[in-house]
Amino acid sequence: MLDAFYRIVLFWKSQKKYHKSPIQNTLDQWDTQHPLSESQINEYKKHQAIQHKRDHKHTKAQTTTAWLDQDDIQ
Repeated sequence: MLDAFYRIVLFWKSQKKYHKSPIQNTLDQWDTQHPLSESQINEYKKHQAIQHKRDHKHTKAQTTTAWLDQDDIQ
């Protein structure tokens, strides 16, 4: 148990820290202070729909389309 805790502490200490440049900080601040443009909103909605379809998959009913499997052939 103590060994696992020690490994977690080592992983936490050795994690990579990233640096944000001053330009990136300025851009992030701009994004928080200004509303999205119309094209950005449309892009957001498009990707939101794609993610919803990815996360909520619907399986189609298995219907046979082969003419040999149809019972109503005369």
